[in-house]
Amino acid sequence: MNVQLGVLLAFGTALIWATTTIMARIFLRGSGSLSLNFLRLLISAPFYAVLFLYTGFPDVGYNILTIIILSSLAGFVIGDFFFFSAMKLMGVSRSVLIVTMYPLWTIVFAHFLIGREISMMVVLGALLIIFAVSLIIVKKEEVKLHPLGVLYAIIAQFLWALAVVSIDWLLEGLQVYQVTGLRIMAAGGISIFLLPFPWIRNDLRKLNWKGYLNAALIAIFGIVIAQYTFTLAISYAGSEIAAPVAETSPLLATIFAKLILREVISNRLFISVILMVLGVAIMMSA
Repeated sequence: MNVQLGVLLAFGTALIWATTTIMARIFLRGSGSLSLNFLRLLISAPFYAVLFLYTGFPDVGYNILTIIILSSLAGFVIGDFFFFSAMKLMGVSRSVLIVTMYPLWTIVFAHFLIGREISMMVVLGALLIIFAVSLIIVKKEEVKLHPLGVLYAIIAQFLWALAVVSIDWLLEGLQVYQVTGLRIMAAGGISIFLLPFPWIRNDLRKLNWKGYLNAALIAIFGIVIAQYTFTLAISYAGSEIAAPVAETSPLLATIFAKLILREVISNRLFISVILMVLGVAIMMSA
């Protein structure tokens, strides 16, 4: 595996997710998490459907198809629903702080479920990245957590970890674009069943053209493009390395905000950036 290229792709994915997470928070101010999940998956699926019309639909067996559906449910539908619900109850910072631990579970699952050899360097790099993100998220005044929001965030991190490891396993028999496309199309198909629910239809009626545009941008960049680059990163570096590196997205979002607003870089943010760079560098040398 080309670990260095995989790390760079995972970091590029983090840059995209840093932007789309902020966009999702803006969307959630006027609509629900189910509506966002419904729209972004429904918008994303046709892109890969068209691609498969050109390349041919992958020939997969029943077992592979089952894993793809379960992976889509865990990563896109149920996992993201719980995360967005946690964000709505507790805000971005508190929710991200809890789910930041999901790369550690990815490392554990990758070892026990698909037999990945985990070195101490990988664990050290992951811990540095997690600590870097946690350092900038945690604030003294942000100590109150919503119990239900905490539960939602914990469920999300376990589901994400399982979904990431399933991608790693699927790549043993399928190409990157096939794994990405099949997972997104499965999630899009599942999301159609959400349409009859009244709260989905009510949320969609409330949206103006800006809301739909925001959802479309989240779908194109956060799902169509970023899921491909993330899957490609896993194919090169493995899920145990790609997941921790991609988890730098919350820290990158904070850096973007500081640069755009031309605010002073605090000592805490400076230390977080150093830890992040060290963590990514260790991953590249693992």
